[in-house]
Amino acid sequence: MKHVCFFLVLSSITAIGCFEEEDSCNVRTPGIYVEYEVSEQGENAAVQATFWVGDDPGGTYLELGACGDTISVNGTKLHESGGNPTRYTGNVSATGEYEFVLNRPEEGAYSSVAYSDGPLLMTAPVGSPISRDDDIMVEWSDPSSGQIHLSLQSSCFESVYEIVTNDGEYVIAAEALQMYPYYCTQICTAHVDLIRYFYGDISPSLKGTLRGDVRAASYFDSTPATGEVPYTPDTDSGNP
Repeated sequence: MKHVCFFLVLSSITAIGCFEEEDSCNVRTPGIYVEYEVSEQGENAAVQATFWVGDDPGGTYLELGACGDTISVNGTKLHESGGNPTRYTGNVSATGEYEFVLNRPEEGAYSSVAYSDGPLLMTAPVGSPISRDDDIMVEWSDPSSGQIHLSLQSSCFESVYEIVTNDGEYVIAAEALQMYPYYCTQICTAHVDLIRYFYGDISPSLKGTLRGDVRAASYFDSTPATGEVPYTPDTDSGNP
């Protein structure tokens, strides 16, 4: 197969925000909005909590104050990571069940729980080189019925993103690979990522969200297709 190489121009906008800070000791529980997050991969899960004043995220964030307010997940206390807004982060074992407890000695303990429905395991590709002549078979095992967000990325070609049915396999056609210039004929590392999202139940006494994802990843070498040729600038037209 002969791949056509082209230039891809990317533009990006970086949003920079600066939020005001408040001490949690000065805000009663009905005035707090929480954002709880879990990201599970393999045997570990990264967890995070952010606290805001009001009914929505943004505006003024909270730092857990000296009155003793704490946040924990499955019994592990999360610690301030700094930044604006302040986020509380930690790592716990991937048990499939995640209980966030906001403990406020002056008001009570508020439990919010999410279930991930089990681990996501990718079984193919598993590291062997794959020619760009060939389709890429992605296979996985997953006890959930939720949709799978699939991505294929490499320095050689444009990323592929798909939302697919969670039936354990998906084929990325060789024709879907759109090569970047100067990378034709080269061997490049490629990685496949699978993500399944899930949501939890916030304590009835809190406002906010509890969301998470389960991830699996695999790497392989993407090798040149038959007849793949280097990119040659069009000097006659003046185009690069």
